[in-house]
Amino acid sequence: MKKILCILLCLLVLVPAGCKKTGENTVLTPGVEGGGADVPYKIAVVTGDTVYSEAIFEARRQAANNPCIITRTFPDDMSAENTISICTELAADPLVKSIVFVRAVAGIDEAVKKVKAARPDILFIAGADTEDAGFVAQTADLVMTQDMYNMGTEVINEAYRMGAKTFIHYTFARHLLSEPVLRRREAMVKRCEELGITFIDVTSPDPHTAEGGGGESRLFVEEDVSTQVGDYGANTAFFSTDCTIHTYLIKAVLENGAIYPQQCCPNPFHGYTAYFGIDSGEYNDPAGILRETSRQIAAYGMTGRMATWPLSPDILMVKAGVTYALAYCNGEVGLELDREKFDSIFDSISDGRASVRSMGHAPNCLLFLCEYYML
Repeated sequence: MKKILCILLCLLVLVPAGCKKTGENTVLTPGVEGGGADVPYKIAVVTGDTVYSEAIFEARRQAANNPCIITRTFPDDMSAENTISICTELAADPLVKSIVFVRAVAGIDEAVKKVKAARPDILFIAGADTEDAGFVAQTADLVMTQDMYNMGTEVINEAYRMGAKTFIHYTFARHLLSEPVLRRREAMVKRCEELGITFIDVTSPDPHTAEGGGGESRLFVEEDVSTQVGDYGANTAFFSTDCTIHTYLIKAVLENGAIYPQQCCPNPFHGYTAYFGIDSGEYNDPAGILRETSRQIAAYGMTGRMATWPLSPDILMVKAGVTYALAYCNGEVGLELDREKFDSIFDSISDGRASVRSMGHAPNCLLFLCEYYML
């Protein structure tokens, strides 16, 4: 036992100095992953704790490669009090110069206000795939989120390229209370009218309120896809605002030879991997995942009838957030958004496969879209 304790003590003091690549040998401090000794600053990356969250894996990769990066996770049922507690705890460390929060959750605005009151020098970056991205941008220095508004137009454009004559939109009342979801639908309706595609709203069971829960939602979609294809033909495209049923929607589309332009949250790791049983590993090989997904779809004779984004939005936000935070800590940018610098970072990280624009009333809220990957 004494020998084991001695070894553990030695490991605790063998912390790499400076902000250089350390591979997989980063020593973890209690409750926080990453963070080396004698570093000039720290960047905290806070992500959800869902087992299959790409953001967690990317945050850990960032910490493993740079002792200046520390990571924290929050529970899926995060409360506003928890958010404030995590942020103020991190800000209490004078070496923490930036906090990257992916994704923004309840209480994020109050947390930023409290942190800024004590530490106005901290750069606060939020990846906010929520309905309040513009609201979060009122307090955070930089906010990133998918461009839900223009996505509606792009989904229909992609469906049109795939030969769609009819577009089925599955949703329910609770989701339409989300302003971006509502605006995305409005953009879809408008673009369908312009391209001569028949747009059909279908109310699916809300998995949170349906008597049968998620099971009822999944069964409804599987049965309804068959009905819609019987009524409108195979050149019918399907879209749902409910992430929980995408594996089953993919199954139904494949079995009925229909069209699937993208998931509600386009991502190479979303829906397809679960249906085809593809191991996502540590979410570090989207190109390989896409190749295998394409191979599986080809076996159904459905090549060119399904698509997605080639990149994970969560991974993009972590990479862009950390890279921009490093620029801030190294004196390359200030607290005010340097759009030219951010665009350069995002273009490099996405290999030119994503575009960025500012939200009109909130120029520090950046909305991004990726190109499509035809499967």
